[in-house]
Amino acid sequence: MKATVINDAILRKNIVTKIRDKVQIIESSSDMDDLIEKIGDAKYVLLGEASHGTHEFYLWRAIITKKLIARKGF
Repeated sequence: MKATVINDAILRKNIVTKIRDKVQIIESSSDMDDLIEKIGDAKYVLLGEASHGTHEFYLWRAIITKKLIARKGF
């Protein structure tokens, strides 16, 4: 049982590290251009949020979605 708990903790840490390595912080619309290019030919794009119901998130998500449709054909 103890080994399973340790393995689970290591797995979670590895997952968190991989996610942090892929995070793209967006502070301006030009940051989104880099993000759109990094998407490349991805079939899926997941847009998460750090808070629920904030207008800033919905504004950025709408801009990103429009760029994905215009540039990547989503």
